[in-house]
Amino acid sequence: MNLKPLKLLLIILSGLTSQSIHAKVDPIVTPIDRARYKVVYNFNFIEDTIRHKIKNTSATLLIGDSVTVYADTHLLNSDSIRFDYALRGQELNPMALAGASTGCKFTSYHYYGYPEHDVVTVRRTLVDNSCYSESIPKVDWVETGVTKEIHGLNCKQALCDFRGRDYVAYYSPDIPLSAGPHLFGGLPGLIMELQDSKGEYMWNLILFEPCDYEHIITINLKKLKSTTRDLFREIEYKVSLDPGLQFKGILDFSKNKKSWKPWPYNPIEKF
Repeated sequence: MNLKPLKLLLIILSGLTSQSIHAKVDPIVTPIDRARYKVVYNFNFIEDTIRHKIKNTSATLLIGDSVTVYADTHLLNSDSIRFDYALRGQELNPMALAGASTGCKFTSYHYYGYPEHDVVTVRRTLVDNSCYSESIPKVDWVETGVTKEIHGLNCKQALCDFRGRDYVAYYSPDIPLSAGPHLFGGLPGLIMELQDSKGEYMWNLILFEPCDYEHIITINLKKLKSTTRDLFREIEYKVSLDPGLQFKGILDFSKNKKSWKPWPYNPIEKF
């Protein structure tokens, strides 16, 4: 999908009525909605299926009136700091920004409902800022009747297969928000736990809380290149085979031809 309609949505979105929204803000990070709920997951994943080394980070879901964003918690914290500095009219402190993003393990955002009925995936690295849009994917869940208690709540089990992996989820009907990590939603309650059948991707809810009135969902559209999901994934795969490709045109390898070892490649979505 072309980015033009996305940029037009930045002009005005319902729900952004706070005076702070109309203050002078950083043109890089733009407000698009007000967050109502914050959900944080402990996220374990295995990038390297040979060494089976588990990586760990925190992933956050911000649920707004019309837009929901999912990303590495460190990325969202960095965006929040940038936005807060702009609202106060202060020059951005690079050290504060670097500290917030330290520990980031994945660099993609998912914006659900932006625009309506679509999800926009944004990848930001030092050398690649790209995005693609698709209709919000339908996840076909099968409820099993199995239940267990999580954080004092009675949760129900549901199964699905999604883009090459089989998953087991536990959701809470007591939190009637049809949301979850990554692109998982569509259940009659918030997903509390989720993992694939191989144990390579695992999310466990560690925080659920209402947001204060000033908690804003932002998006960074600076220098974004619009692409397709297929090309997005193709670039990701090619860079894993030859990580030096991501620096093509930026670093001069004519004097020192650095040898890049392939990176592990075990994406959440296999196809």
